[in-house]
Amino acid sequence: MEKALIIVIATIVILVIIFIMYYNKFIKGRLNIEKSISNIDVVRKKRYDLIPNLIECVKKYMSYEQETLTKIVDMRNLASKMESRQEKEAIDYNIAEQFKNVFALAEQYPDLKADTQFTKLQIELTNIESELVKGKNGYNESVRRYNELIKLFPNSLFAAILGFVPVMFIEIDEKEKENIKVKFE
Repeated sequence: MEKALIIVIATIVILVIIFIMYYNKFIKGRLNIEKSISNIDVVRKKRYDLIPNLIECVKKYMSYEQETLTKIVDMRNLASKMESRQEKEAIDYNIAEQFKNVFALAEQYPDLKADTQFTKLQIELTNIESELVKGKNGYNESVRRYNELIKLFPNSLFAAILGFVPVMFIEIDEKEKENIKVKFE
């Protein structure tokens, strides 16, 4: 009787340890995803902080292009209110499109193209866009590892019991797959 009790207790202790190990593994995966999201948000903030400088620099040359500049400012303000990842992705896409329009319009303004502040801002923005792409790739890699972790057997059993579910990747919107259309207004 005493031996059976020891076996039952030992089995329960082992099961609890196994559940704790799996739980911690899944939590680490989620934390990596949250870290990746935070990294993307930091880069987005750098981009949003750059927008007023770019607008001020461009405004003195592009007096006829106020609609384009206003769109960028409006999207920047809207971005701070976005909560979901999908909304933020949509704003990212729209802001990137507007930047392309500004840089294309800049071709019509030789003085603006020659302005060192504008050139510096353009280079900085290009670097930020690259950081954003890297951040999104890092996020997708964290999601891939996490999803793989919770879907592989026997992890999938513990994930189901503990309530861990797959996370969505950042995917390219259908609009982003289309060719770029630059509008000269």
